[in-house]
Amino acid sequence: MRLSTAVVSYRRWNELATAFLQTKRGRRLRVGLLGLTVVTYPLVSLLTNGPLVDLSFPL
Repeated sequence: MRLSTAVVSYRRWNELATAFLQTKRGRRLRVGLLGLTVVTYPLVSLLTNGPLVDLSFPL
């Protein structure tokens, strides 16, 4: 009984999220999150592993 309630709850949550992502605000959030990831990941990677590691973590 409890599992079926969780499945229904998940389906409802999924439907609400899908409906939100189809709105103008949802599209903006999706594009903004993708843009933030594209900018942040290489920067953090360079700071922690790359040539900027000496600037980030001086000895």
